[in-house]
This record gives sequence, structure tokens and C-alpha cells, in this order.
Amino acid sequence: MKKKTAFITGANGFIGSYLIKYLAEQDFETIAYILKGTDCNLLENIYPSLKNVKIIEGNILDKKSMQKHVKKSDYIFHLAGVVKGYNQEDFDRVNVIGTKNLLEICSTAKKEFERLVIVSSSTAAGYGTPEDPLREDKVDEPIQNDCYGISKYRMECLVKSYYNQLPISIVRPCAVLGPGNYVIIDNYKSVKLGIKLIMAGPKRYMSIVDVEDIVSGIYLCAENPKAIGEVFYFSSEGLISFNEMSEIMNYKIFKRKYGSLLSITVPKFMMHIVALFSEISHKMQRKPAPFINRTKLLGAYAPGQVVNSEKAKKILGWKPKYTIVETITREGKWFQDQGWI
Repeated sequence: MKKKTAFITGANGFIGSYLIKYLAEQDFETIAYILKGTDCNLLENIYPSLKNVKIIEGNILDKKSMQKHVKKSDYIFHLAGVVKGYNQEDFDRVNVIGTKNLLEICSTAKKEFERLVIVSSSTAAGYGTPEDPLREDKVDEPIQNDCYGISKYRMECLVKSYYNQLPISIVRPCAVLGPGNYVIIDNYKSVKLGIKLIMAGPKRYMSIVDVEDIVSGIYLCAENPKAIGEVFYFSSEGLISFNEMSEIMNYKIFKRKYGSLLSITVPKFMMHIVALFSEISHKMQRKPAPFINRTKLLGAYAPGQVVNSEKAKKILGWKPKYTIVETITREGKWFQDQGWI
């Protein structure tokens, strides 16, 4: 019996590494398509054997480097994208134009794909609050000047124009946490020092999802025919604030009394100054944009980052395996095991 074949862009990223492992364990033959010059350290940490995996270097801005691999695959998972940039063009060049290249290859491949799963972001729709969470049937309104969210919105508009040509599903992750999530390590380091940084203003709640849970959702989008032409959110049960997240880290990872952290409130103007100087420093050193930048702060200071995942539960039969506390604990213990905190 012929094995299922999958082509995954952004395969050495956080979600991509777990998706590669998940698909390989389902006996897929997977092509892990990674940006030329980047490493596979996380992928090899998450899935050391790399059984059923073939790693290919390339660039989604180069159609030829993808073409032959896409045509050999039954399933396409598109995770590659830019999360840091200095302006709208930086984000659109990869998130929109790169996605367009993939869509054009798929639409002219003269074969029937089982599924094309596009991994987008909840920021494509804007923000949600506990009282009014993001739902798939709401009008999409990315936050003004949020270059990343706007690029994902533009990407989705492009993807939806191919709905009548290709069997497409769109996944909108909220904040994804779990072992290997390098982005959040500075927060653990602050908590280890006994400090929690608090953004000034009202408490803001957010949804999170464990990386293994979002990967299971992506897989269900690929296998369930009811997912074609649909958009899905996935999130753990309940909500959390950044403040509460720090306290959980302190209690579960560093074994200290809940509520014992020293709170330092950072004014909004100060955060913007820090982000501005960080951008200037990176530009002068000809480095990629820093993760903490002015466009990123627009999402951080939004009234909330809350999504509703009832549609995924109803249509796909999806349900999260991990609670928020379990996810933070898994993530923190992984950092400890690596000797990073």
C-alpha cells in the first residue's frame, strides 16, 4: 500500500517540528522544506530519528525550488512565514507573495491533492475579549498598523480566492506554547530572578494552545472532508493573563509560593521606547528585526487575544489534551532539561 506523502513548509519551526514528528508517526513520508541556511536543531531535538523525513532546503520565494516536491505530495502543509519585520513590505514579501507562489504551483500541478492546510494566525482577524472572543463567522478586522496581522489577513484573502480550485483549510492558531518555544524564554529568566513584568493598563486575557494540540488540529483539518473551505481556531480550555502566566511559572517550575514575585509595572510609553531602540540597534547591526518591536506591541496592548474553538470541536471532533497549567509546566521543564533556565 502506497504511503501518504506530505510537503511541509517551515518544517524546522516550532509548530513545524512537531507536525513533522506527528505525520511521520502516522506513517507519512514527509518532505521537510526549510529555508536555506537555517538549522534543524529544534526538529532534531523533537524528533531525533527523523524516520520517514526528507529535509530539503529552499525558499518559498523561489517557485522552482518547491515545484517538483509539491507535485510529488498528496498533502501540503504551509507553515512558513515571517513573524518579525520592520515594515509591511517585510511581512508581505514572505507571508503573501510566498504563499501566492505555493498556491500557483498547486493550482497548475495537474493532480488532485488530498488537502492544502494553510497555517495563518488569529491576528488576521484582530483581537478578541472574554466577552466577545474571535469566532470564525465574525468579520475579520486586523489591528491597524499591525504589519504581521495585516499580512496574514492579506494572505488569507488570497488563499480564499483559490477555494474553488483547491481543497483548502485554514488554521488560525492563538498563542502556541510548549516544549521548544524559544520565544518565551526571557519571561522564564525574569521569573527565575523573582520578577514579573506587568504591562500598564487593564488586565488583558488571552487564549493559548499547546503545540501538540494545535498539531492534532492541523492533522484533523487535513483528514476530515468537512474541513474543506473552512477556517478554524484551536485553544485550550479557559483563559490566562500574562501576569497569571508568570505566577504559574514561578510556582510550577521554580517551586516558590504563588504570589511571591516582585511586580514591576512598565508604562506603555516605556515599552515603545524599548521597542524603538531595539529596532534601531538591530538595523544598525544589519540584523533581522527583533521579536519585541513596535508592531508586536500593538497586539500585546490590544484589549485581549481570546478565541473560541467550538467550531473545531463540533466539526472536527477536536479537543485539547493539555490544560493551560500543564502546557506551561511542560514548557518550563523542557527549558530546565536543556539547561537554559
